[in-house]
Amino acid sequence: KYGPTGAVLWQHTFAGGAGGQDYGAAVKADASGNCFVAAAVTGVGTDFDIAVLKYSANGTLLWSSTWNGPNNLADAPSCVSLDASGNIFVAGGTFATEANPNYALVKMNASGTVIWSASYDYAGFADVATGIEFDLANNPVITGGSATSINAWDYATVKYNIDQAVNS
Repeated sequence: KYGPTGAVLWQHTFAGGAGGQDYGAAVKADASGNCFVAAAVTGVGTDFDIAVLKYSANGTLLWSSTWNGPNNLADAPSCVSLDASGNIFVAGGTFATEANPNYALVKMNASGTVIWSASYDYAGFADVATGIEFDLANNPVITGGSATSINAWDYATVKYNIDQAVNS
């Protein structure tokens, strides 16, 4: 974290459970100055998993939570956001097969417990979510790239109804 003059206020590193390659992908601060970092961490026997780390305003790690996609393959975040109720949403990609990533959306409560997750696959080719926002009803809306064939990409925007979301 940097101050107004560019001086480092605090810094931390985080190592996933397998001691492999890990990287941060996105960060979001709340009104209290807490920082939520979305990261890809190497899991034990699970390839990359999506992790969320919550740091206090002074840099203390308050909790970390990890999500491994349903196929036990690579999962990686691209963005993180907070809804009006303080829930954490992470969007990115989760591999359905070794060659087919799909949109991933993971909802966690304010304590980092995964509430639900969902995936989106348009045509059986690569799909990767890159952005997330919320509509007026607090429903998450994600967008990103979506392949319609091996060499043709479009964008896709998906809106979820939080009252009807289920694990997938």
